[in-house]
Amino acid sequence: MKSFLILSLCLTPFLCFSGETGFVLLRSDQIELPESIGRETIAVIERTIDTLLETQEEDGLWKDRNSIPSAVLGVRNSPDPSQLRSLKEVEKNVSRPWQADDIRNASFVLLGAARVGLSPSPALLEHLSRANLDNLSPADCAIAILAMDAFGIPTRKHWERLEQRPLPPENTLSSVAAAALARWASHPGSLRSPRPDVLAHVRWLAARISLGFVGQVPPPDPNCPLDPENAFLIAVLANSIPRQLLADPKNALFPYNWKNHLANRVISLQKCDDDGNYYWEGPRSTLENTTLAVLALQLLSVR
Repeated sequence: MKSFLILSLCLTPFLCFSGETGFVLLRSDQIELPESIGRETIAVIERTIDTLLETQEEDGLWKDRNSIPSAVLGVRNSPDPSQLRSLKEVEKNVSRPWQADDIRNASFVLLGAARVGLSPSPALLEHLSRANLDNLSPADCAIAILAMDAFGIPTRKHWERLEQRPLPPENTLSSVAAAALARWASHPGSLRSPRPDVLAHVRWLAARISLGFVGQVPPPDPNCPLDPENAFLIAVLANSIPRQLLADPKNALFPYNWKNHLANRVISLQKCDDDGNYYWEGPRSTLENTTLAVLALQLLSVR
């Protein structure tokens, strides 16, 4: 059954298709970041990770047993100690039903584990696969399914359930991006070429975030602000679109150099407090916003 599969998010370099498992985030055929913005992106990632490491509690986790920032730490085959602690923390809770916060924690921990090559316990993967995602936001639901995909858990039923959710009365960048991912992953045979309804969602996103150079494109829609959550989902979605679709002007999708513009926009949203801590604001907690921003930048900077 086909689904989105992230094996080594942001570290392994290519996005390709792999038989019945669907999307494998290895490397897309999208144009890379220009060298200058690429260097700046890496610098932003590194200084933000320094902030995340400095804000840990004494046990290597974060306030209220939060494990979410572990998603961006470590490198392939060299996990950060916090990732090991975070994995043990979420594995302790597989004997009880999970609330929304438990699912969010586990999802981010598993994305980080996939990036660095850690192997979670089968019990943890089974527990997440059986968790009720209906009470999660569309964005959280998509992130949880991506985490399952990262370890080959069959996810088509989860994508279908997300696809069947009614869109909110007022669409947001996050809800439309999540719906596009769900529609794309729910239909066998569509992964190599997105269906017209998926492209319509991408076109809606492209019209509102207006990726391009200032003065050459309309300003972004102020009613649909870019934030770390939707930037990550948009990066996952756009990174999977074949380059020839982007290059065809009649499709009115993202520009060919969309990574450059999206990375610039995400970086411009970063803040720094008086103590030199780097972070992002948005619809979530500061830790979650910052983690999602770094995940987006890691994905955009893959070579």
